Amino acid sequence: YIYQLHQSAAAWVQLTANDELFLEVAEDFATILKNPGSADSVLNATQVKDTRESGAVTLNSSDVLDAISALIRLQAANPQRTVLVTFLTTSEIGRERKQPLPSGTAGITAWHAAAAGGDVAEIRDALKQRLTSAEARPLIYGASDPDFREKVLRRITFVCGAADWSQVDQANRQRLVEMRDEFRSTADMASRA
Repeated sequence: YIYQLHQSAAAWVQLTANDELFLEVAEDFATILKNPGSADSVLNATQVKDTRESGAVTLNSSDVLDAISALIRLQAANPQRTVLVTFLTTSEIGRERKQPLPSGTAGITAWHAAAAGGDVAEIRDALKQRLTSAEARPLIYGASDPDFREKVLRRITFVCGAADWSQVDQANRQRLVEMRDEFRSTADMASRA
C-alpha cells in the first residue's frame, strides 16, 4: 500500500488544471484527462504492484490477467470515452514456463511488439487460452486484427521494472519543489509537504 500511495501521489502532482484523479474507484487509481475546449476525455486506470520480491511477471500472472479483464470491463462501462489501463510494477518481465508462446518470446514483450504493429496471432492465441469469460470473448475471438490491436493491445501499457518507493518519493518531492511558485512556497516547505 505504501508503494501505491507514492505512485498515486506521483499521478496527482502530474495532473493539469482540467484533469481528475480517483483513488480506489477504477483500479488502484485512475485519472480522467480532459482535452481543453472539448467534451473528449481519457480514462486511464492504473494497477500498482510492488512485486519485485515476488519475481517476474508474465501473461500467466494473475495480476496481469486481472489488468486485461479490467480493460474489457472498463471499456464496456465507459463507451463514451477512451479507456486505457496501465499495469505498473516493480517486477521485471519474465518468460512463461507454463503455456509458453510458440516463438519462445516473453508474452509481455510479444504484446509490446504486436501493439506496435507486429503480428497479433500469437498474443491472441495466448489470451484465448487464459481468458475465457463471456465479456472477453468478443474482443479476443471476434475482433479483426486491427480492432484487436487498437481496442486491446494498444490500450494496456505494461510498465515493468518501475522505480521503488523511495525513488518515487524523491521524484514527487522534486515535482513539488518545481511547483512551489504556484503555491507561494519555499523549496524547503515544498519538499517537506
